[in-house]
Amino acid sequence: MTLSPSSFETTAKELSDRRTSFATKVNLAAELRDSIDSFNDADFVPFLAVFLPVFEKLLRGGHPKFVDSPEHKLRNCVLEILNRIPNKDFLKDYVPGLVDLCLVLLDKENEENAVICL
Repeated sequence: MTLSPSSFETTAKELSDRRTSFATKVNLAAELRDSIDSFNDADFVPFLAVFLPVFEKLLRGGHPKFVDSPEHKLRNCVLEILNRIPNKDFLKDYVPGLVDLCLVLLDKENEENAVICL
């Protein structure tokens, strides 16, 4: 299944809901990661507005895991999503926040995730 802009809000709410299991969050994030390559440039405007606050909350609020766990898989998948966002004009306003987030994560993440932050 491919995510579309019409399902962004629902998916974001599930990802940010504390009652959603990590396994479910990993599946949602993986589906989003696999769908991002099919987005056109116009899809990224709502994508960034909806998902960046959720991703930042997940990454800043959680703690890195140094073992293969659902929490580690979620953090890794979110970082992969951020890495796949094309470097185009729609990203310009978000760059300072993303750079700050990546610099913070470089200091605290495990090696696998820190490499993605680079």
